[in-house]
This record gives sequence, C-alpha cells and structure tokens, in this order.
Amino acid sequence: MKRCPKCAKNYYDEALNFCLDDGEWLTGDASESPTVSMSAAEVPTRAFATAGNVQHAESSSVRSIAVLPFAHLSSDVDDEYFCDGLAEELLNGLSRLDGLKVAARTSAFSFKGKHINVAEIGRSLGVATVLEGSVRKSGGRVRINAQLINAADGFHLWSGQYDREMRDVFALQDEIRDAVVDALKMKLLGVEDESAPMDALINELQNYSRDLESYQLFLRGRFFLNKFNTDDAFKAVELFSKAIELDPASAQAYAGLAVAHIMLTEMGPVPPHDAMPKAREAALRAIDLDESLPEAHSSLGMVLQIYDYDFSGAERQFLRAIELNPNNPVPRQAYGVLLTELERHEEAEKQFQKMLEVDPLSVVGNWIYSFCLFLSRRYDESLEWAKQTLELDPNFGVAYLSVAFAHQMKGQYEESAEAYARCNEVMGSPENAAFIRESYKAGWENFLRAMTGDKRPIAFSSYIVAVFYAALGDVDGAFSRLEASLKKRESHIVMVKVDPRFDSMRSDVRYAKLLRDIGFSE
Repeated sequence: MKRCPKCAKNYYDEALNFCLDDGEWLTGDASESPTVSMSAAEVPTRAFATAGNVQHAESSSVRSIAVLPFAHLSSDVDDEYFCDGLAEELLNGLSRLDGLKVAARTSAFSFKGKHINVAEIGRSLGVATVLEGSVRKSGGRVRINAQLINAADGFHLWSGQYDREMRDVFALQDEIRDAVVDALKMKLLGVEDESAPMDALINELQNYSRDLESYQLFLRGRFFLNKFNTDDAFKAVELFSKAIELDPASAQAYAGLAVAHIMLTEMGPVPPHDAMPKAREAALRAIDLDESLPEAHSSLGMVLQIYDYDFSGAERQFLRAIELNPNNPVPRQAYGVLLTELERHEEAEKQFQKMLEVDPLSVVGNWIYSFCLFLSRRYDESLEWAKQTLELDPNFGVAYLSVAFAHQMKGQYEESAEAYARCNEVMGSPENAAFIRESYKAGWENFLRAMTGDKRPIAFSSYIVAVFYAALGDVDGAFSRLEASLKKRESHIVMVKVDPRFDSMRSDVRYAKLLRDIGFSE
C-alpha cells in the first residue's frame, strides 16, 4: 500500500507513484521510489526566447510528452546504463511519431535523480504528459514499471508492470512503446480508430541490434557518450567497437561510434585528421545498414560540414535527419550552425527556435545558440543567452567564451579578459586564469600580446590565436594562424566567413583566397 503525504489518501495499486488527486509523490515502499523530493524553487524552469518572439514553457502543446529517465532500482550500480537506455529507446521511438512533440533527452534527463510534481516538469519542458518508470534487474530477469501521467492534474492515463527474461528485452521495449502509443491515440493525438495508419509508423520506429550482448554494449556506450567528457568518450568508442564485433549489422552502434569520434576531435584530444575519417566511415556504414537512422545522417552532416567542407552535402544530411525525426534537437542545432556560417541568419534562427522548443534545458544547445548570436552580430542577445546558459550550469566553462567574444566586440575589454579568466578557472586551470588576470593589469594590448606570446601557458587553438593577432592589428600573424588552422582542419575555421573579429582583414586578397580554399563560393 502507498499513501499520499498531502491528502492522506491510500492506494493499493503498486504501479502508481503519484496521487491521483493532487499529484504528490506517494510514500510507502521507499525502495520503489525512483526519485527524491525537490522543492518547486529548485526546478530548472526557464522560458526560451528569441528576437521578436517569447514563448513560455507554460504554453505546452496538448500533443506533447517527456520521457523521464527510468529509476535504477537494481543492486548492481553498473545497471544504470540499462535504465537510461530503455528510457532513451522509448523516447527515440515516440519522437518519430508524426504530430507528437517529444521533449529531447538532454532536457528530460535533467530531472534524473530528483523528482518533483509532474505539473512543474510539464511547465519546465512545455509538455502535457510525462512517461516515467523504474527498472529492477536480478540475474537474467527484469521488472519494469511504467506510467503515463497527465502533467496538468497528475492523473494516470496508463500504467503497466512487466516481468520478463532479459532475452525478451527487445519485445518488451516494443510492448511498452505500443501500450504508450495506444494511450496517446485516444488521449493526445485524437485518433479514434484503432486501425489508424499509425501502426505502420510504429513498426518502423527502431531497428536496433537483436543480439542481446551487442545491444547492451551499445547501451553502455551511449551511456558513457552522454557524459560529454573525453575519458568517457574514449570508453564509448571501445564499447561501440565491441558491439560491432558481436553484431556487424548494428546500425545504431556504428552511428554511436561516429558521434564519439566527432566528440573526441571537437573536445581536443584527437586531431581531426585522425578522428574525422573514422567518423565518416562509421556514419556511412550506419546509413548503409539503416537509411532511416537520423543520428547517422546528422553525424555524416557534421563530418561534411567541419572536415570535408561540403556545405551543400552537409545541408542535405541535416535536412534528412530532421525529416526522419523532427523532435531530435541535434541535427537542428548543427543545421542552425551551418546556416549561420553561410550567412543565412533568418533560416538559422528558425532552426534554433525549434531546437529550444524541444530541448529548452540543454546546456550545450543554449551555449551554441549564444555563440551563433555572436556570429550574427547580436552581441547583447549573445551575452544574455550565455548568462542564461551559465544559470543552467555554472560549471559549463565554455559559455564564458561567448561572454568574452561579445564584450570584446562591444569594446568592453576588461570584461572580456575576465571572461577568458573565468573560463579557465571553471574548467580547472586556475594558473591560466591567474596568468590572464596578471596580463590584463597592463591593459588590453598587453593581454593580447601575452595571449600570442611563445611563453603563454594556455594551449589555444590556432584559430583563437589568430583572433588575438587580428585584435592587435597584426594581419600577417592572423593570416599565418588561420592558414595553420585550415591545414589542421580545426572546426573553428568554417566560421571565418562570418566572424566579426576578422572584419578588418576582409579587404585583403589573402582573405578571399582563404574562403576559396575552405570551399565557400564567391
């Protein structure tokens, strides 16, 4: 039996976790409670805004859902990957249903380990319904509880409990997904006829490996990939590779491998010439195995954009990924960056709006939008969005780069230097932060000379060093570093066409040649 601590109502349905009257978390069997309580003041709520348009999360669509991470109730802590993987598979399947808005993984999973009233979750993510559950594994068996909840009133639309052998996990995912879809047909999508042509879509939702060991390796790889750090990205590469060894037809493992290679070169430890050809090969293989996999098209698009400089090819891949899954924020984010680099700012704005609609709590997505606002010369908006990003995660150091860039273009040099210092400080380099602050004591020009000097302790990319040379007025130094950046295939170089920090160099013939060498049309 469970009990509501607010209204004292008792419930005998062990599948229920929320009071049907007031939405409060039920107490009773504490071992089955997948989350801890959290006050409304602690909820990561925020409104997402764009120029000329403010859209609040409270205006949630009726045809919308968030899939929360499933609670991990097993004794083996290593099984957490399976819980996250199950929820993510259900999220990916639902997100490909036409007419249904699905909150992106990044935002939905921000509530992991801290549960609150579902009404607050609905307002935070702009959704009308929430799917949550718990997973308990024991030996070769698994028990899964799942429930679909109306965010407005806390009432359950559907709930189910499943006890299965682990070998049945694929059928189990299909079973839960289909049960949720059946509930959505009547409650959300307004489909009265059970034979509506949604069934064809359901059958095409996923094409994962049917080898259980390979599939679990894939889930573990994605679990580490989602930690967004270099050490875990290396682990992900290893796990995806093992999954492929066991099942060479696993398109999802190839797609994950492509993402991991891209992440490693973007974060710095692996040179682009080493990682990007591997990412391209993996993405192409994934598409060959399953053309309908959005992640594979998105990864290929990134390789074409930042390594091959095939911008039209990248655009085709991003559009295909968006067509396959309009709720996936990753291709919209990447496409928005590409459109910004091509000076198609209005189109880019539309993609970022749609990205933020389904993924409002994504720290990476919000930061990238702030950076593209900077490239669009909307400095005040870039500053505001970077500050909002840091409100979501004060330890996300690279957001300070948007702050530094915008202050530089506004002529606020002390604030710019301090933002560079804060970036290094938050990212674990206090000695670099001290060097930056000490350098600025003698003024902006002294700071720039220190940042371009041979004795600087900070390992900036060639592109960023070129930015400092350009600010000094050293055009030769700036072009030298830009050419080095191009030779190394640094991803930054593709934004040189729109970067306002190089405006003073645009009349130089070397600038036009640089754009041609990258692949920009006249």
